[in-house]
Amino acid sequence: MEGATEIAVPITLTGAVWYLAYSVLILPSAGRPLTVIEVWSMLGVAVGITAWMISRQLFLARRRSPWTIVVSAVIMSLLLTWGISSRVRGAFETACKDTLVGTIIGLAPIDREDPFSTGEAIDPFHNKDAPIACKVGGVTDNPYLIGTLYRPSWDARLTVPLLGWLAFVAALSALGLRSLRIRPTQLAFNVFQLLRFAPAGGLGTAMGKPKPKAGKVVACNNATLWGETCGQIYAAEKQWYPGEWCVRCQQSFNATPRKFTFRVVSLFTSDVDVLNGIERIDTVSWPRGEPIAPDARISGQERWVVLQTIELPDVITVAQALAIIHELLPKWADVNDVRVKVAGTTAVERASRVACWIWRGALSHRLTYARPTNEAKLAIGPMRLRDVIEDASEELWLQLDVGLLPLELRTGFKKTFAEEGRAPEVQNSKFDLWLPISNPHAPKTERGLWVPRVEGDALRLWLSFDRLRDASIKGVSIPLPYLRYDKKAGGVSPQGHDAAPKPGSLDFVRYPMKQGAMEPERDRAIGASLAEWDWLEWRQIELLRQETLVLELGGT
Repeated sequence: MEGATEIAVPITLTGAVWYLAYSVLILPSAGRPLTVIEVWSMLGVAVGITAWMISRQLFLARRRSPWTIVVSAVIMSLLLTWGISSRVRGAFETACKDTLVGTIIGLAPIDREDPFSTGEAIDPFHNKDAPIACKVGGVTDNPYLIGTLYRPSWDARLTVPLLGWLAFVAALSALGLRSLRIRPTQLAFNVFQLLRFAPAGGLGTAMGKPKPKAGKVVACNNATLWGETCGQIYAAEKQWYPGEWCVRCQQSFNATPRKFTFRVVSLFTSDVDVLNGIERIDTVSWPRGEPIAPDARISGQERWVVLQTIELPDVITVAQALAIIHELLPKWADVNDVRVKVAGTTAVERASRVACWIWRGALSHRLTYARPTNEAKLAIGPMRLRDVIEDASEELWLQLDVGLLPLELRTGFKKTFAEEGRAPEVQNSKFDLWLPISNPHAPKTERGLWVPRVEGDALRLWLSFDRLRDASIKGVSIPLPYLRYDKKAGGVSPQGHDAAPKPGSLDFVRYPMKQGAMEPERDRAIGASLAEWDWLEWRQIELLRQETLVLELGGT
């Protein structure tokens, strides 16, 4: 599209400018014709735009020699000028006969010494160089009633100074404007967006011999001329002789001095119903106004399975790291441990190849939690590992994302009892909710090519899905229904424990949750209200993973 625009617009503009110049130059003038400066300026503008058009076409066609551009622009500009001049005289004569209904006459030079000289010649056709005019309404052989004389705006003469001036303008315009675009190119940005989440080639991109074994690679740490770290990978076993060049950055190979060791983990299952069923078992509840109860893992089920440990250079991108891991996943899954085998097979089929989560800390004892840490960071394809991980002093974990996101929810509910006369209890609860953030039905050709995304309506639906029980049922916990906050309806419910909330008055609000803290922080950021979210990109997804959603009544 950009190429078509860069070709069509200059050609169209050139044609329009020459048409306007031609329309002005052929007009008969009842008074003074155009001056030399006006004619030269008009033709200069037309020639300059023509030279720009020619230089742009040659530039796009990769004919970028300055002499080729200048010569072509000058020749084309002079040819168009000659074509215009050859048609101006004929167009003036046609306008005189058809429009003005006059007669073409020749004008002889005025004799300054003869007071009776009028400058009019009887026959202009025997002297082609004589100036012409259009005589309208005159009386024949009457020197006093000669009628109205219309002169051409331009005499259409191509003098040597005029041609030299036009050639000079064409040459300068061709050289100076050859790289002037209609609009700044978007190709680089479009390509970047296409490649932003694109998967890498993995171990297949390692250069030279031998080929990497068991995923052990080294990477080049040189700074390149195009403004990034090289990051070209080679087999760790490759022997380097002094001064040997890297094939990518064309500099002496400089191995990165730092590597990261990751424990690669994935979910033990991709069944969201099974996961949410386990989270209900492990829900923590406590009376309102009292300290939070101990967080016992009643189910004892580990959500996360350690697949393997891998060491990677810090300069490679997240996409490269995931590509290497995905190549090794089938081998990791081919073991006797059933949990590792199932988790590895699930990761092979569903895990994203362009997005993952990075954890830090000693978390082996917290793998029974949906969120072992609140410090999880979402790593995206083009990011380099060294940019995602600021401090590598703690243990590092790489969580493969199979398209399910855990959210920590803090809600209040009323607990009723079947016994007659027993008063209901109002309690707070804390539990995790898993919701899908990818397309599980993507074709095999596109499998794994996704980053976490979710619509606001879809998120609100998942939060409301388990909150639709009939309030008249006794003997079960009745969650309060989540309804979208409605600003038009006021959105504020009466205060008090027994007051029924008005529709639209409940809202989930995102609160920061520091690692190790029992309660979320009271301060919340602008835009934290879930009711305000229409579409959540990966930045918002990362915040949802790190923070807590609290159900608020009446926006308080």
